[in-house]
Amino acid sequence: MPALPPPAGVEPNFEHPPANRALVLGIMVPCLTITTIGTLLRLYVKTFIMRKWHLEDWLLPLVFAFTVAGYVPVFHVYTFAPVVHQWNLRLGALQSFLLDVHVGLIFYDVTMLTLKLAILVQFLRIFIPERNFSYWATHALIWCNTIFYLAMLFVQLFACKPIRKQWDPLVTGGSCLDIPLTYLISQSFNFALDALILVWTQAIIWTLHMSITKRIKLGVLFFAGLIGVVAAAGSIFMNARMFNTDDQSYWYALSALMIFPETTAGFLVLSLPVVPKFV
Repeated sequence: MPALPPPAGVEPNFEHPPANRALVLGIMVPCLTITTIGTLLRLYVKTFIMRKWHLEDWLLPLVFAFTVAGYVPVFHVYTFAPVVHQWNLRLGALQSFLLDVHVGLIFYDVTMLTLKLAILVQFLRIFIPERNFSYWATHALIWCNTIFYLAMLFVQLFACKPIRKQWDPLVTGGSCLDIPLTYLISQSFNFALDALILVWTQAIIWTLHMSITKRIKLGVLFFAGLIGVVAAAGSIFMNARMFNTDDQSYWYALSALMIFPETTAGFLVLSLPVVPKFV
């Protein structure tokens, strides 16, 4: 049986459903490639050219491992449900889809926790050596980031009782939080945090005592975070659509695709500052 009754006049297509494979690969493959190159580039420069690691460099391999782990369930979804409407999925396929979403979001939370921590620690070390207002404000951002993503990780793990109910539509007992509302709140706060980090880093850079040319160069390097802000806004839009539809597989998948440009932007912010040393 289909995982969702189809619209009037639409026949479920389980074998060859209309899909968006090109869209999925067109986002995921470039993002994974850029993330990998950026990580290897930074680690190479810090190990063999600068020959010194800082705290953000020790965090980077962990961030990269979490990120790659987050790609795995999405690539698995790609094999059977690359952005397809739910009435073209059997109930068993929907169960696999929701389990992959559950696992992927767990890795997303730990990725963003460590990635933004690494970005803020790097920024703090380079641009704010003194304990002034900017120093403590950046520390406040670090703690907001940490507390928020730890809370979201807890909610993601225990949103349903029993836990299996979150991905198994055959579990009839128990209860869940309002999952779409939870995701919308999470992504809205995530967008606000991304935008705040972007604005704050630019504000600090433009108050530095250096030539305008140097400030522009630094500003451009950290402005890569704008990609993450745009992607987070796109994710809010996709999550909002889930309030007006039961077609979870389609809108969850589109929302999940927004994650990858967002994380890639973070890796660009970490890796672009070392490019001049590499060159």
